[in-house]
Amino acid sequence: MSGAGAGCRHRTQASSKCARLVALGAVCSLALACALFALRASATVFDAGYYTGALETTNAYEVTYEEVVPRLFFESGVGEQAEALGIELTREAVAGYARRVVPPAWLSSTVDEAIREVMPYVKGSSDEFSVQIALDERAHAALAVLRDELRDADVHGALIEHLLSPFLRHRERALRAAAGLIAHHRALRVDSKSSSP
Repeated sequence: MSGAGAGCRHRTQASSKCARLVALGAVCSLALACALFALRASATVFDAGYYTGALETTNAYEVTYEEVVPRLFFESGVGEQAEALGIELTREAVAGYARRVVPPAWLSSTVDEAIREVMPYVKGSSDEFSVQIALDERAHAALAVLRDELRDADVHGALIEHLLSPFLRHRERALRAAAGLIAHHRALRVDSKSSSP
């Protein structure tokens, strides 16, 4: 019996060693997978192409034109001011204007360039970064869009009604008040001359 018991013990020790080797292999495999994942993630985090590609694949620019810009536009109150001038704006019209002022190709290339400029700082290989965005052309494009919209809209009546008429009414009241003061002053002068000996 002692021989059978020894064989059992030997098998238990062997299976225990085997289980430890399997566990060690699993831990090593997991550690290797984590290391590879960390290396890949590190390479991804510091790769400007990852971010520019993500912006393209998630349609971030399209969402900006279709949802973000119109929401900001109408929340700013500019839409109400445009309506006061007789210009009716829809979300689609605002998105179209945004595309004309900041064309998708310009936006994409400008963001790509900014990401490339920032990445050395993010990596730690630079202590500073500088992003310069030339807006002169965009300002000219905005003026062109505004000029076209004002030309197409009937803003003359709205300008007269909302700007010129209130201005003139205010001036008319001021002129009447001034005329009344002048007449009153003249009357006082006439009275004072007639009552002087």
